[in-house]
Amino acid sequence: MALSFVVPGADCLASEELRELKKLFKKFDKKQLADEPLPAKQLEKNFWIVKPENENRGRGIELATSFKELVATLMRKQGDAFIVQKYIERPLLYQGRKFDIRVLAVIDNDRNFYLYKPCYLRTSSDAYTLDSQSKYIHLTNNCFQMHSDNYQRHEADNQIPYCAFLEYLDQLGTEYADLDKDHIMQRMKDIMIDCHLAAAGNLDLRKRPGYKLEIVGFDFLLDEDFRVWLLEVNTCPYMGPVLTD
Repeated sequence: MALSFVVPGADCLASEELRELKKLFKKFDKKQLADEPLPAKQLEKNFWIVKPENENRGRGIELATSFKELVATLMRKQGDAFIVQKYIERPLLYQGRKFDIRVLAVIDNDRNFYLYKPCYLRTSSDAYTLDSQSKYIHLTNNCFQMHSDNYQRHEADNQIPYCAFLEYLDQLGTEYADLDKDHIMQRMKDIMIDCHLAAAGNLDLRKRPGYKLEIVGFDFLLDEDFRVWLLEVNTCPYMGPVLTD
């Protein structure tokens, strides 16, 4: 995962997490990041994403490039806790635009975990740049992108089947000729299993009346070095148009 903090919504100014973030913002401004475990190319700017802890479908997400901007966002949206996450600055792009990979899974009453194999890419509507904070560039959530003037200009529903993405990599030529594309899916599976095991103790569907299933949406990002990053895990994921292989 990217460098992430859970900041309480109530009395956030007094939180230890916000004090730690203030130190980090100063380190980023002064380029004093030698002790940070993340790749240096992902740490060139103070660029952060702020997500409400209990929302989905892109609701309430903001971007911040200064500590003052971060605090103003938190104060404006006080309530539930927020996830403040270092933005991945050098993502792999699809035709010059950002994308993420949505993978769906189902958990049953006995905590069995099932992967829905046909995953897909969700694309942004505008060309990628860090010189703009337009959320139509940086947030690939379909429910958000559908409000863009450029929505569906490049792909139907701003979505691409994962198999079509692999074909796109093949078409790029020698740069990716030796890439082990199977490792992408395997790494996503490994991360999903880790998440399921981490949360299994807090998930008991048998306490709900009747037989229940939990549908979960995992969002992944690839950086330009083909490192797989987990962005977030959503319960009650968007179930609108979903592409299959």
